[in-house]
Amino acid sequence: MKRRLKAVAKRQKEALILLNLCFFAYLAWWLRNNIDFTQLMLALGNIPPTAIVASMAINLIDLTFYSSRFATILGGRFYPSLIITTVGFTLNSLLPFRLGEGAKIYIGHTIFDYPVGALGVSVVIEKLYDLAALIIVALLVVLGAGTGVVDLGVLAPLCAIGALGVAGLYAIRANAENIVAHVGDWPILKSLGLDTERARADLKAIDHPIGRAAAFTAAIWATNVLLATFAFNAFLHGAGPGVLGAMTLLLIVALAIAVPTSPAGLGVVEAGIMSYLVAFNGASKEEALSTALAYHFAITTPHSCIALAFLARELYRRLASKAQ
Repeated sequence: MKRRLKAVAKRQKEALILLNLCFFAYLAWWLRNNIDFTQLMLALGNIPPTAIVASMAINLIDLTFYSSRFATILGGRFYPSLIITTVGFTLNSLLPFRLGEGAKIYIGHTIFDYPVGALGVSVVIEKLYDLAALIIVALLVVLGAGTGVVDLGVLAPLCAIGALGVAGLYAIRANAENIVAHVGDWPILKSLGLDTERARADLKAIDHPIGRAAAFTAAIWATNVLLATFAFNAFLHGAGPGVLGAMTLLLIVALAIAVPTSPAGLGVVEAGIMSYLVAFNGASKEEALSTALAYHFAITTPHSCIALAFLARELYRRLASKAQ
């Protein structure tokens, strides 16, 4: 059975890798036939460097909110949560299939000694907070700009998933002590070595301060909207979208990154942003693509620098300890 599951998983990865290669081949063909690279380089050169730096600064504020929320859910300290968060974002940016989420659990357990179960529960909970925020943003876009921008057919399953997740977590939260008390009655859990003490530690994240975590989530998404509004207008020299347009672009970016077909939605993010800016802001394809590239760079560089610096330091420490 295990061999069969491994074989299926291997085939799925191979299929996704093949899909990636096909996608990038199509992307290269499309760019060659639709983009004037001389005009693209001119458009990139016209983007103010100060606007990129300012966007990165806003993104750093956003990272502090993400890290503070993770610390609130996990019941941990800010610094480890900052490292866990940035490593997750960075590896999601470098690797496909959302492997950064698993890396968050690995780093949190091996380096900061948090329980694996508690880390896993925290990762799931923060995704539910973001899903709820995404649904609210989508509803605001629908109410403000109409259904022609956001497909309600996509919004309905997101609402269903969010409702099921919240209901499940509420049920576990309400019955946490009962679950912990009877953890030994489940043969599967017992075989995994899960005892009452470990179960209580793992379920601690369920009992986190909801109001504080929700406030950090609101701060995260308000900062995201601020960043998108500022960045797209600064990169397009004042001809970018308004607040509702920035919210729409955030939805496009979030959904593109969630698709496990390329690292950090590379190519998919740019295609979504480019299509919107050309259709709704009248930007040329080269201006829209340069803006999308600059925005993607601005939101990935800060967390990548923090995470890669930390990982390099950890690697140096381990090599130094082995040398001794």
